[in-house]
Amino acid sequence: MCESANASFDEIPHELLLFEALQEVLEEEIDRDPHVCLMGKDVGHYGGSYKVTKGLAEKFGDLRVLDTPICEKAFTGMNLGFLLLAFNQISNNCGMLHYTSGGPLGAEHSQRLESYFQSIQMVACSTPYNAKGLMKAAIRSENPVILFEHVLLYNLKESIPDEEYICNLEEAEMVRPGEHITILTYSRMRRKDAGEQWV
Repeated sequence: MCESANASFDEIPHELLLFEALQEVLEEEIDRDPHVCLMGKDVGHYGGSYKVTKGLAEKFGDLRVLDTPICEKAFTGMNLGFLLLAFNQISNNCGMLHYTSGGPLGAEHSQRLESYFQSIQMVACSTPYNAKGLMKAAIRSENPVILFEHVLLYNLKESIPDEEYICNLEEAEMVRPGEHITILTYSRMRRKDAGEQWV
């Protein structure tokens, strides 16, 4: 559930792709709070692999949008402390060993990561609207939050209100109420039907 600063949205003025909604919220939150910074591989002048951070380094400078080498352990450790340092080798290398050394064809980085983070709050976006609202809530949270984004949703387009809104990290979004069945889903499993309604 997302909440607006005003009680209702009077108009929905612009459409964004999901990756553009993420780009917009990052720009708004870095601009809003001088303590917010962004760091990662290629997030700076390159603009990120999927252009989610395009233009942010130019606007906010290299100290607020920091390119890092491929050193996830180091920049994660800078923020949180070093957590289970061998976990990468166990989850990525051991889990893929069979597929990358003569076994059936398989790709690296193809596993679902959500189950690895049971003690950390996680959310997954499924639309441009909730991607922006969840990212705002995650950035403003006093606790660590992991926001999962499915790359195949980046080109999904939806109307986004101009006024600020924030999604609740503690409550699931009810898309369609009913009485006889409950279907729980997240991320890419949510889709639009032929009538362009979210299901």
